[in-house]
Amino acid sequence: MPTTRQFLDWNKPALPAAADWLISRYASGDELDLSKVILVFPGRRAARRMLELLVQRGGSKWPAMIPPRMVTFNQFPELLYPQQLQLADDLTQLLVWHKALYAVPMHEISAAMPNRPDEQSVSAWMALCQSLQKQHNELAAEGMEFDEVHQKLAQSGDVDEAERWKALRRIQSEYLWQMDELKLWDRQAARLIAVEKNECRTDCDILLIGTVDMNRIIRQMLDQVADRVTSLIHAPESEADAFDDYGGVNPEYWEKRPLNIGIEITRIADAPLDQARAAMQELASFNGHFRADDITIGVADDTMVPTLLQALADAGVQGQWPVGM
Repeated sequence: MPTTRQFLDWNKPALPAAADWLISRYASGDELDLSKVILVFPGRRAARRMLELLVQRGGSKWPAMIPPRMVTFNQFPELLYPQQLQLADDLTQLLVWHKALYAVPMHEISAAMPNRPDEQSVSAWMALCQSLQKQHNELAAEGMEFDEVHQKLAQSGDVDEAERWKALRRIQSEYLWQMDELKLWDRQAARLIAVEKNECRTDCDILLIGTVDMNRIIRQMLDQVADRVTSLIHAPESEADAFDDYGGVNPEYWEKRPLNIGIEITRIADAPLDQARAAMQELASFNGHFRADDITIGVADDTMVPTLLQALADAGVQGQWPVGM
């Protein structure tokens, strides 16, 4: 059974439209009980803003409103499966990778690293373990382990690269064994196992808001609770072909879609500073009609961000670049 898709009017901002839909869907008489609702957002700021909107729109009519649980994608998967062991935090994972790296005999991993760093060189082994951790997390997010990469490379005839991944798999196996010894769970491995054992369950309604891009393992987890999942898509239903079953964008559709930006709403500028000044002029033309968090400046090139932030500061406006650590 596929997930449910609910389309919202994109002539209104996404979060207010979603808040209005939530109220219309769950309000009953003098009650607005959202205790059995989980809202999933790309980031925490959107969750804070949603709570504010729900209070503004429903607080006076439903003073006893029970808010929903609001989480990001980093937290959400762990709500779907039973956790029999404590999850290891990032630092613990890194230290266990270090222990695994030096526990495996050198001859078993020489295909991946002919020269293992001196254990006293903290910066060297730290960088290597961070690389291993990143590869492990990225592959697990797509429902894969190092061994699968090794097998596919071996089948393709790339012997040298297959041997390298076989060695990496040996380190990964040691890492997972060390985790078991500590009675801890690796977060990504736990998600893989939950999908393999079909353990994902929930008694709540799950609403995905603004989640236009998600990895394979989360999609597989959602498939197991699809009857409880609704994706709120910030677009009219006429644009249904532009989004997949989970509310994610279909890149092929958008690559071919004409933008149709009228020349009358286009501003031509030369250098980055000129672009920043043009943006400030547009903001000034709003004449204070919008709240700061109702305005988003889209930037196609990250190198423009410092110039824009400085221009905002010069104009007495505080800008926020929402890409954090």
